[in-house]
Amino acid sequence: MQHIGEAIQAVMERAKAMAEQAAANTDSIQKDQQSDRCPHGCINGFILTKDENGYEQATLCECEIKRRTQIRFKNAEIPEEYENARFQNFKQDHPVHRTMYKAIMDYLKEILPKDELERDRMGRIALKAPSFGFIAEYGEMRLKDLPAAERFQIKKEKNSYGIGKTHLTMAAAKYLINKGYKVFCISDITYLQDLMAAKQTGDIERVNGLISNATHYADIIVWDEMGRSKYSEAKEDMYYQIINELYKQQKPIIFSSNEDKETLEFKIGPAAYSRLKGMAKGNIYELSGPDMR
Repeated sequence: MQHIGEAIQAVMERAKAMAEQAAANTDSIQKDQQSDRCPHGCINGFILTKDENGYEQATLCECEIKRRTQIRFKNAEIPEEYENARFQNFKQDHPVHRTMYKAIMDYLKEILPKDELERDRMGRIALKAPSFGFIAEYGEMRLKDLPAAERFQIKKEKNSYGIGKTHLTMAAAKYLINKGYKVFCISDITYLQDLMAAKQTGDIERVNGLISNATHYADIIVWDEMGRSKYSEAKEDMYYQIINELYKQQKPIIFSSNEDKETLEFKIGPAAYSRLKGMAKGNIYELSGPDMR
Protein backbone atom coordinates (compact mmCIF):
# COMPACT_ATOMS: atom_id res chain seq x y z
CA MET A 1 0.00 0.00 0.00
CA GLN A 2 2.88 2.31 0.78
CA HIS A 3 4.29 1.85 -2.77
CA ILE A 4 0.89 2.64 -4.30
CA GLY A 5 0.62 5.81 -2.20
CA GLU A 6 4.10 6.93 -3.28
CA ALA A 7 3.24 6.29 -6.95
CA ILE A 8 0.03 8.31 -6.67
CA GLN A 9 1.94 11.15 -4.98
CA ALA A 10 4.55 11.13 -7.78
CA VAL A 11 1.84 11.28 -10.46
CA MET A 12 0.16 14.19 -8.70
CA GLU A 13 3.46 16.08 -8.44
CA ARG A 14 4.18 15.55 -12.16
CA ALA A 15 0.65 16.70 -13.01
CA LYS A 16 1.12 19.82 -10.87
CA ALA A 17 4.46 20.57 -12.55
CA MET A 18 2.92 20.15 -16.01
CA ALA A 19 0.04 22.47 -15.07
CA GLU A 20 2.46 25.12 -13.81
CA GLN A 21 4.53 24.84 -17.03
CA ALA A 22 1.39 25.14 -19.18
CA ALA A 23 0.35 28.24 -17.27
CA ALA A 24 3.83 29.74 -17.72
CA ASN A 25 3.70 29.04 -21.46
CA THR A 26 0.28 30.66 -21.72
CA ASP A 27 1.54 33.75 -19.89
CA SER A 28 4.55 33.90 -22.24
CA ILE A 29 2.37 33.63 -25.35
CA GLN A 30 0.04 36.33 -24.08
CA LYS A 31 3.00 38.61 -23.33
CA ASP A 32 4.40 37.99 -26.84
CA GLN A 33 1.03 38.74 -28.39
CA GLN A 34 0.77 41.93 -26.37
CA SER A 35 4.27 43.03 -27.42
CA ASP A 36 3.48 42.28 -31.08
CA ARG A 37 0.11 44.00 -30.93
CA CYS A 38 -0.15 47.00 -33.25
CA PRO A 39 -0.13 50.28 -31.28
CA HIS A 40 -2.69 51.66 -33.73
CA GLY A 41 -5.16 48.90 -32.92
CA CYS A 42 -5.51 47.63 -36.49
CA ILE A 43 -7.31 44.42 -37.42
CA ASN A 44 -5.30 42.17 -39.76
CA GLY A 45 -3.34 45.18 -40.99
CA PHE A 46 -6.32 47.47 -41.57
CA ILE A 47 -7.74 50.35 -39.55
CA LEU A 48 -11.53 50.60 -39.64
CA THR A 49 -13.11 54.04 -39.61
CA LYS A 50 -16.46 55.51 -40.58
CA ASP A 51 -17.02 58.14 -43.24
CA GLU A 52 -19.38 61.10 -42.94
CA ASN A 53 -22.30 58.87 -43.93
CA GLY A 54 -21.54 56.32 -41.24
CA TYR A 55 -20.21 53.66 -43.64
CA GLU A 56 -17.17 51.68 -42.53
CA GLN A 57 -13.99 52.02 -44.56
CA ALA A 58 -10.67 50.25 -44.20
CA THR A 59 -7.24 51.78 -44.69
CA LEU A 60 -3.85 50.10 -44.49
CA CYS A 61 -2.16 50.47 -41.14
CA GLU A 62 1.45 51.65 -40.85
CA CYS A 63 2.47 48.21 -39.54
CA GLU A 64 1.00 46.51 -42.63
CA ILE A 65 2.66 49.00 -44.97
CA LYS A 66 5.98 48.27 -43.26
CA ARG A 67 5.41 44.51 -43.48
CA ARG A 68 4.61 44.67 -47.21
CA THR A 69 7.63 46.88 -47.87
CA GLN A 70 9.90 44.37 -46.11
CA ILE A 71 8.51 41.58 -48.30
CA ARG A 72 9.12 43.63 -51.45
CA PHE A 73 12.72 44.29 -50.39
CA LYS A 74 13.29 40.57 -49.78
CA ASN A 75 11.81 39.59 -53.16
CA ALA A 76 13.79 42.28 -55.03
CA GLU A 77 17.10 40.39 -54.58
CA ILE A 78 19.22 43.52 -54.37
CA PRO A 79 22.93 42.48 -54.38
CA GLU A 80 24.51 42.62 -50.92
CA GLU A 81 27.29 44.93 -52.08
CA TYR A 82 24.68 47.59 -52.91
CA GLU A 83 22.58 47.36 -49.75
CA ASN A 84 23.83 50.81 -48.73
CA ALA A 85 23.41 52.44 -52.15
CA ARG A 86 21.23 55.51 -51.76
CA PHE A 87 20.69 58.71 -53.71
CA GLN A 88 21.79 60.59 -50.60
CA ASN A 89 25.26 58.99 -50.53
CA PHE A 90 25.96 59.21 -54.28
CA LYS A 91 28.98 61.48 -54.71
CA GLN A 92 28.71 63.99 -57.54
CA ASP A 93 32.39 64.84 -57.96
CA HIS A 94 32.38 65.05 -61.77
CA PRO A 95 30.00 66.48 -64.41
CA VAL A 96 29.06 62.95 -65.56
CA HIS A 97 27.88 62.12 -62.03
CA ARG A 98 25.64 65.18 -61.96
CA THR A 99 24.29 64.30 -65.42
CA MET A 100 23.48 60.75 -64.32
CA TYR A 101 21.88 61.85 -61.07
CA LYS A 102 19.65 64.43 -62.73
CA ALA A 103 18.67 62.02 -65.52
CA ILE A 104 17.46 59.24 -63.23
CA MET A 105 15.72 61.61 -60.80
CA ASP A 106 13.85 63.28 -63.67
CA TYR A 107 12.89 59.83 -64.96
CA LEU A 108 11.55 58.68 -61.58
CA LYS A 109 9.49 61.86 -61.21
CA GLU A 110 8.03 61.25 -64.66
CA ILE A 111 6.92 57.64 -64.12
CA LEU A 112 5.62 57.91 -60.55
CA PRO A 113 1.88 58.60 -60.31
CA LYS A 114 0.59 61.50 -58.26
CA ASP A 115 -1.92 59.33 -56.41
CA GLU A 116 -1.60 56.02 -54.57
CA LEU A 117 -0.83 52.93 -56.62
CA GLU A 118 -3.83 51.02 -57.89
CA ARG A 119 -3.52 47.31 -58.64
CA ASP A 120 -5.83 44.99 -60.53
CA ARG A 121 -7.18 41.71 -59.15
CA MET A 122 -3.89 39.99 -59.97
CA GLY A 123 -1.97 42.58 -57.97
CA ARG A 124 -0.45 44.24 -61.06
CA ILE A 125 0.14 47.92 -61.73
CA ALA A 126 -0.73 49.23 -65.18
CA LEU A 127 2.38 51.44 -65.22
CA LYS A 128 3.06 51.63 -68.98
CA ALA A 129 6.18 53.72 -68.41
CA PRO A 130 9.27 53.98 -70.62
CA SER A 131 12.46 52.12 -69.83
CA PHE A 132 15.72 53.80 -68.82
CA GLY A 133 19.37 52.92 -69.35
CA PHE A 134 22.95 53.91 -68.55
CA ILE A 135 25.37 52.45 -71.12
CA ALA A 136 29.01 52.95 -72.13
CA GLU A 137 30.19 55.43 -74.71
CA TYR A 138 32.81 52.87 -75.78
CA GLY A 139 31.79 49.25 -75.14
CA GLU A 140 33.78 46.62 -73.26
CA MET A 141 33.59 44.17 -76.16
CA ARG A 142 35.04 46.78 -78.53
CA LEU A 143 37.70 47.69 -75.98
CA LYS A 144 38.90 44.08 -75.63
CA ASP A 145 39.56 43.86 -79.38
CA LEU A 146 42.09 46.71 -79.31
CA PRO A 147 45.89 46.29 -78.96
CA ALA A 148 47.05 46.77 -75.37
CA ALA A 149 48.53 50.25 -75.81
CA GLU A 150 45.51 51.58 -77.69
CA ARG A 151 43.15 49.91 -75.21
CA PHE A 152 44.84 51.74 -72.34
CA GLN A 153 44.51 55.11 -74.08
CA ILE A 154 40.85 54.63 -75.07
CA LYS A 155 39.94 53.43 -71.57
CA LYS A 156 41.61 56.52 -70.15
CA GLU A 157 39.62 58.79 -72.46
CA LYS A 158 36.27 56.96 -72.49
CA ASN A 159 36.12 54.94 -69.30
CA SER A 160 32.70 53.63 -68.25
CA TYR A 161 33.74 51.51 -65.25
CA GLY A 162 33.10 52.65 -61.69
CA ILE A 163 31.24 55.83 -62.58
CA GLY A 164 28.22 54.95 -60.45
CA LYS A 165 25.76 53.36 -62.89
CA THR A 166 24.86 50.45 -60.62
CA HIS A 167 24.81 52.63 -57.50
CA LEU A 168 22.13 54.85 -59.02
CA THR A 169 20.02 52.05 -60.51
CA MET A 170 20.02 50.15 -57.19
CA ALA A 171 19.15 53.38 -55.36
CA ALA A 172 16.25 53.71 -57.80
CA ALA A 173 15.18 50.15 -56.99
CA LYS A 174 14.98 50.96 -53.27
CA TYR A 175 13.21 54.24 -53.93
CA LEU A 176 10.56 52.46 -56.02
CA ILE A 177 10.11 49.67 -53.46
CA ASN A 178 9.43 52.26 -50.78
CA LYS A 179 6.88 53.85 -53.12
CA GLY A 180 4.96 50.58 -53.32
CA TYR A 181 6.34 49.00 -56.50
CA LYS A 182 7.39 45.37 -56.77
CA VAL A 183 10.95 45.38 -58.13
CA PHE A 184 13.12 42.49 -59.29
CA CYS A 185 16.89 43.00 -59.71
CA ILE A 186 18.82 41.00 -62.28
CA SER A 187 22.60 40.62 -62.10
CA ASP A 188 23.30 39.69 -65.70
CA ILE A 189 25.98 37.01 -65.36
CA THR A 190 24.43 35.22 -62.37
CA TYR A 191 20.92 35.31 -63.82
CA LEU A 192 21.93 34.04 -67.26
CA GLN A 193 24.15 31.33 -65.75
CA ASP A 194 21.25 30.12 -63.60
CA LEU A 195 18.93 30.10 -66.61
CA MET A 196 21.39 28.22 -68.81
CA ALA A 197 22.19 25.65 -66.10
CA ALA A 198 18.49 24.97 -65.49
CA LYS A 199 17.83 24.70 -69.21
CA GLN A 200 20.73 22.30 -69.82
CA THR A 201 19.58 19.99 -67.01
CA GLY A 202 16.01 20.05 -68.26
CA ASP A 203 14.72 21.76 -65.11
CA ILE A 204 11.83 23.51 -66.84
CA GLU A 205 10.20 24.46 -63.55
CA ARG A 206 13.36 26.32 -62.50
CA VAL A 207 13.61 28.06 -65.91
CA ASN A 208 9.98 29.18 -65.77
CA GLY A 209 10.41 30.35 -62.17
CA LEU A 210 13.42 32.52 -62.99
CA ILE A 211 11.69 34.08 -65.98
CA SER A 212 8.44 34.55 -64.07
CA ASN A 213 10.20 36.61 -61.39
CA ALA A 214 10.90 39.20 -64.05
CA THR A 215 7.91 38.93 -66.35
CA HIS A 216 5.09 38.32 -63.87
CA TYR A 217 6.04 39.18 -60.28
CA ALA A 218 7.72 42.54 -60.81
CA ASP A 219 6.25 45.90 -61.80
CA ILE A 220 9.71 47.16 -62.75
CA ILE A 221 12.96 45.34 -63.59
CA VAL A 222 16.38 46.67 -62.59
CA TRP A 223 18.93 44.91 -64.82
CA ASP A 224 22.57 45.35 -63.81
CA GLU A 225 25.40 45.01 -66.38
CA MET A 226 23.12 43.91 -69.19
CA GLY A 227 25.10 42.09 -71.87
CA ARG A 228 27.93 41.20 -69.47
CA SER A 229 27.53 37.47 -70.13
CA LYS A 230 29.58 35.84 -72.85
CA TYR A 231 27.55 35.67 -76.06
CA SER A 232 25.78 32.51 -77.20
CA GLU A 233 22.73 31.90 -79.38
CA ALA A 234 20.95 30.27 -76.44
CA LYS A 235 21.48 33.39 -74.31
CA GLU A 236 20.35 35.61 -77.17
CA ASP A 237 17.09 33.62 -77.26
CA MET A 238 16.69 34.11 -73.49
CA TYR A 239 17.29 37.85 -73.70
CA TYR A 240 14.66 38.12 -76.40
CA GLN A 241 12.13 35.94 -74.58
CA ILE A 242 12.34 38.04 -71.41
CA ILE A 243 12.62 41.50 -72.97
CA ASN A 244 9.90 40.78 -75.50
CA GLU A 245 7.51 39.65 -72.75
CA LEU A 246 8.22 42.81 -70.76
CA TYR A 247 7.71 44.81 -73.97
CA LYS A 248 4.29 43.22 -74.50
CA GLN A 249 3.28 43.90 -70.91
CA GLN A 250 4.65 47.46 -71.14
CA LYS A 251 6.77 46.92 -68.02
CA PRO A 252 9.80 49.21 -67.79
CA ILE A 253 13.41 48.08 -67.42
CA ILE A 254 15.97 50.25 -65.64
CA PHE A 255 19.29 48.91 -66.90
CA SER A 256 23.01 49.56 -66.90
CA SER A 257 25.69 48.18 -69.20
CA ASN A 258 29.38 48.52 -69.93
CA GLU A 259 28.62 47.95 -73.60
CA ASP A 260 27.78 50.70 -76.08
CA LYS A 261 24.78 50.70 -78.42
CA GLU A 262 26.40 48.52 -81.09
CA THR A 263 28.13 46.03 -78.80
CA LEU A 264 25.06 45.74 -76.56
CA GLU A 265 22.99 44.97 -79.65
CA PHE A 266 25.42 42.17 -80.52
CA LYS A 267 25.50 40.77 -76.98
CA ILE A 268 21.72 40.52 -76.45
CA GLY A 269 20.74 40.17 -80.09
CA PRO A 270 19.29 42.70 -82.57
CA ALA A 271 15.68 41.68 -81.92
CA ALA A 272 15.95 42.12 -78.13
CA TYR A 273 17.88 45.37 -78.53
CA SER A 274 15.26 46.74 -80.92
CA ARG A 275 12.58 46.04 -78.31
CA LEU A 276 14.71 47.58 -75.55
CA LYS A 277 15.47 50.70 -77.57
CA GLY A 278 11.79 51.13 -78.39
CA MET A 279 10.84 50.72 -74.72
CA ALA A 280 13.36 53.36 -73.62
CA LYS A 281 11.97 56.09 -75.90
CA GLY A 282 15.19 58.07 -75.83
CA ASN A 283 16.05 57.45 -72.17
CA ILE A 284 19.40 55.77 -72.92
CA TYR A 285 22.47 57.69 -71.78
CA GLU A 286 25.94 57.00 -73.25
CA LEU A 287 28.46 57.74 -70.52
CA SER A 288 32.15 58.00 -69.77
CA GLY A 289 34.05 59.47 -66.86
CA PRO A 290 36.58 58.82 -64.07
CA ASP A 291 36.52 55.53 -62.19
CA MET A 292 35.27 56.36 -58.64
CA ARG A 293 36.81 53.15 -57.33
